[in-house]
Amino acid sequence: MKKILVIEDEQDIRDSIQEIVEMAGYAVTPIANGAAGIKALMHNPFDLIICDIMMPEMDGFSLLTTLKKDPTFVTPFIFLTAKVQSNDLRTGMNLGADDYLHKPFKSKDLLSAIETRLSKHEKLNQLQSQKAAMLEKTIELMVGHEFKTPMNGIINFNTLIAENAISINNEKLKSLCSYLHISAERLINTYDKINTYYTLQKALHLHEMPETGEPDPHHIIDVIKSVLHKYDRVKDLDYTEPKPPLFFSKLIHTAAKELIENACKFSEKGTPIVVRIFEDTTGSNISVANTTRHTTAEALNQYRLFEQHHRDVAEQQGLGIGLAITKLIASIYKGSIVFDEVESETSVREIIALLHLPNS
Repeated sequence: MKKILVIEDEQDIRDSIQEIVEMAGYAVTPIANGAAGIKALMHNPFDLIICDIMMPEMDGFSLLTTLKKDPTFVTPFIFLTAKVQSNDLRTGMNLGADDYLHKPFKSKDLLSAIETRLSKHEKLNQLQSQKAAMLEKTIELMVGHEFKTPMNGIINFNTLIAENAISINNEKLKSLCSYLHISAERLINTYDKINTYYTLQKALHLHEMPETGEPDPHHIIDVIKSVLHKYDRVKDLDYTEPKPPLFFSKLIHTAAKELIENACKFSEKGTPIVVRIFEDTTGSNISVANTTRHTTAEALNQYRLFEQHHRDVAEQQGLGIGLAITKLIASIYKGSIVFDEVESETSVREIIALLHLPNS
């Protein structure tokens, strides 16, 4: 049985609401003022709150303001009011009220408002539960893959070396050590990206510029080439920058690194990765373009955390967190990251990522 809290200082109205709502099959707790309502909510969960605006001790607006200070408060909230003024309605809605009922109201209108709000809240809860379950499953699969695969590689190759230490020749030993190094590096990179993402998310939430926000004396091309070297794609670089060169913070270097990695993962070796760095009247820009058949600009623009695009046709390493890091960095600088696509008659398309950093 759904439980409803009714907060109304006029006893006749409070009793009438209780009678109507209980006859409809709901459990009702009647309260005479806002302060008593706060106490009732501290001890019992309710499925819906019906509250008058004008009350002694604590009015409805003050009550809702107090409740909204708790980020976990999501209970549907319906205001009762005898005043029909647009500023009152706007105030209530801005505070987070779900609906209004004007006194005097009909029984059917009261029950209709209750049923509508409970139904919407239940559907929202179901949707959030489904999304949470999907996200949990995705993270479980991806994180498990990203940690177990390289860890198994380290364990297996280490066992192989130990069992064949005497008979393994130098070249074979060198090859096995290379696999161990790649696996260990993959684990470190995974951890670093997760740590970077949540550090940046916290900085954005607190409106604080991270320490890496200061200008970096090193040139951004060094970062770009280091990533391309990792993927053996240095020869694929097509790079243009204005003179004198532009210098960016370490955070922007991190964003550029993620964009270059993204371009490498979604394009074939031997195809160009085009990087353009330029200024316009509104700020600085870093553009990275590549050709691909594995994703689209639309998919990248709609990206959500812990997603990997078209993993079924393009096996990828990583948690898909790189683009989320880039978007966070853009937000910290009040900038943007947008993907565009050059139309093509073939399945191969050109994807252009543009990181825009507005003038401060």
